[in-house]
Amino acid sequence: MTRWIDRPPLWLIGLLLGGCASPATGPLRTSPATAPPVAEPVRREDLLPAFESALALLDARRFDDAEQAFAGLCETHSRYSGPCTNLGMLRAQRGDPEGALRALERAVQARPDNAPAWNLIGVLHRQGGAMEAAERAYQRALEADPRHAPAHLNLALLYERHRPQPKAAIAHYRAWQRLMPEDPLPVTAWIRALESQVVPDVAVARSAP
Repeated sequence: MTRWIDRPPLWLIGLLLGGCASPATGPLRTSPATAPPVAEPVRREDLLPAFESALALLDARRFDDAEQAFAGLCETHSRYSGPCTNLGMLRAQRGDPEGALRALERAVQARPDNAPAWNLIGVLHRQGGAMEAAERAYQRALEADPRHAPAHLNLALLYERHRPQPKAAIAHYRAWQRLMPEDPLPVTAWIRALESQVVPDVAVARSAP
């Protein structure tokens, strides 16, 4: 089992118009994010039918058509974060990281507190080897939502494997455990392994003259 949260679960693709979500068995429906006025304002009521049609294409596993639908909505309704977030997540699942990043960057521009989009931006940067950019994106996800569990886990893994900070990794693993108490990942074992790295350093520091 991979220890990276690389691919969003299917429920997360069904993001609401505002661009935020929480675990559920299907698409969520809430009000869109507040956005600055535009020259020709687009009403949420005008967007919702097209958005729901795009979600229906996802449900039917018509991924080419769904991607085309979300791409159109992302272009014509860019003041809303949700369509671009869905497009980015779908492109990431379909192996198009560059296209996914372009869509997700538009999503967080429309709504800077879009934690799922920031988290996936971090994953894509990590996959591309840009560890500093991944770290910044995960941190932005947690600034937007300190309870966004995937960002805690991904930061913990980043600090364990690529930007060694054992204490920070432990803290984020513990945050994941608090938020996801039923998760089957062996996080406790990973924490113990990291603690074995931290304790000897403390012992040496105490014995130094």
